Amino acid sequence: MLTRVALFVLLHVLVFVSSILAQRNSKNLIKVNPLSTAIASTVSLSYERVIARSTSLQLSTSYTYGMIHPDLDNIVFAGLAGPVFSTVWGYSIVPELRYYFSAHGAPEGWFLGPFLRYQQYEVLDPGITFSGSAIYNLYSVRNIGFGVIVGRQWVLENGIAIALFAGPYLQSANQELIEGRASDTMNAPPFVSNGFGLRAGVTVGYAF
Repeated sequence: MLTRVALFVLLHVLVFVSSILAQRNSKNLIKVNPLSTAIASTVSLSYERVIARSTSLQLSTSYTYGMIHPDLDNIVFAGLAGPVFSTVWGYSIVPELRYYFSAHGAPEGWFLGPFLRYQQYEVLDPGITFSGSAIYNLYSVRNIGFGVIVGRQWVLENGIAIALFAGPYLQSANQELIEGRASDTMNAPPFVSNGFGLRAGVTVGYAF
């Protein structure tokens, strides 16, 4: 009788463990970027889904909340020496396709990831008129770009996922003045960047 009970319990344990492993094999990952929060006052969240043995799709979104950005264009502002600052609010959306080169397949190992990126911000930016007086301008800034990253992702036995990545991008920026006198100022707002740049980061998350 005890043997039958033990076999019954063991069978259910094996079914339970198999179901967990099946879920792990589906390889969904939820990740955050702690560096963006610590350095840039940005909350970043990513979801990655394996769609083939070596391929996955990832969607990342972030929200920047009142980031203080040093405006190095104006070292002297309103008669005071030192850098001046801009305040930034906004979000970004980044869809990405990842191809993994490891024998294990996605989502572990080295990967190549082409991506698109859309960013929209509101920037409260200090400026100096040609007459030398100080003003503040409020801009709406939109950046659209694409690029490719190279990275490495580790998925530990407990499901913790850690990734490092970096790569170039090319983007086009558009700014719209909401309030102020931009035509009479000497400096452009931050986050208006046309041309090449570098996207890099660290993510920490969980695979399930």
